[in-house]
Amino acid sequence: MAYSQIIIFFAGLVGTTRITVVGGDLFATDILLSISFLLLLLTGNTAIRRLSHGLVGVIVLLGFLWLLNQIITDVYRGTAFVDWSRGWAKIVVFLVDFCGLVLLTDLQLERIITFFVGICFSLFIELLFFPNEFEFGGDFAQGVWKFGLAPALTTLAAIFGTTRYAQLLLGIYGEFAFLVVMGVVNLFYDYRSMFGLAIMAVAFGLLKRVLDRSIHLRAKVTPIAFVFLLMGGLVFAQGLIMIYSIAAGNGWLGEAARDKYEMQSAGNLNLLLSGRPESLVSVKAIADSPIVGHGSWARDATYVAMLFDILESRGIEVHGDIFEGELNIPAHSHLFGAWVEAGVMGGVFWVSIVVITLMALYRTLKRPDVPATFVSFVLVLLIWDVFFSPFGGSQRFVKAAQICTALYVLRASKEVVRLPETRRKRFSG
Repeated sequence: MAYSQIIIFFAGLVGTTRITVVGGDLFATDILLSISFLLLLLTGNTAIRRLSHGLVGVIVLLGFLWLLNQIITDVYRGTAFVDWSRGWAKIVVFLVDFCGLVLLTDLQLERIITFFVGICFSLFIELLFFPNEFEFGGDFAQGVWKFGLAPALTTLAAIFGTTRYAQLLLGIYGEFAFLVVMGVVNLFYDYRSMFGLAIMAVAFGLLKRVLDRSIHLRAKVTPIAFVFLLMGGLVFAQGLIMIYSIAAGNGWLGEAARDKYEMQSAGNLNLLLSGRPESLVSVKAIADSPIVGHGSWARDATYVAMLFDILESRGIEVHGDIFEGELNIPAHSHLFGAWVEAGVMGGVFWVSIVVITLMALYRTLKRPDVPATFVSFVLVLLIWDVFFSPFGGSQRFVKAAQICTALYVLRASKEVVRLPETRRKRFSG
């Protein structure tokens, strides 16, 4: 393993080691990527050119505009120091993590994969020695599995599918088989989003395999055709939801899964919104102040009460006291959370990331030298998190690595890539 890859692996390996500072939790990975960023920046103008060129430069610029919008919002709203220090730090550290990873990996897939492997092993270390309240806050499925084992094992299954060892074991099925197994295991443990993402990545990889067999068929995948493929993907996702509904509703996934399904399907919200009803309120908060946000860690009991009223009107029972805690404006989403807190540029940043990710997925289908199953798993997970997961903590450097994966595909699309024969077999299947 090259010296740079050892550094990258170690940066991922310490991903769960954190210290508490004024701006919240700072991870050892954040520190190492920041040091690497500064050291590489001091080496000369090459690093500056790499960070200001092409889509990397666009992302950095939009990130700065997001930060500026957050600063203006917090000054306008008079946000307390304890909140704006965390809000500004979250954006700054994320941008530094991204720049550090761009420079360290040089957007090479092997290096990006090395970072992901390090993060996966860091989750194993945390589970063994430093478990947190999420991992052991409930039963095995909703604790250890969902917040520890599932993300690590499913990602490693996708990574293993890119190696020659997977092909030696299972031939042409090696790229997909391990991810299919992990998808089924996730369904068994009622982690429906990870189940869906894994199976969708496998379907994307199979589609890519079909296109690789026919240059003429691949040529027919135009941007318009890709839009129709995305629509077909949404239909496919509905089919996966139906599979989950049947399995959970019949108790095949256990009593806990059936109880959860019956609770979330009791009202007139679909399964997606019933699991993340915060989106209904965050959209209203954005509409109330679309340009200037509500401030870092914005608190407003009005929107919390609004969420309660919406759920009650849709026939969904709310357990516990909704007014306990800090009463932050509900926003279970990278996109909505950034827009609610910072304002319009927070939304523009994450919408741009979705557009770049979709461009990368399209180019993945057009390039024979891109490992489609692994790449699509990473990129579809990125899109999912932008819309349906909160942003913060380790998501800073995980998202940075996922964005680097998209940029790897797009950069490869503009360059004449001539992989050695062994590497071509490894990454094209």
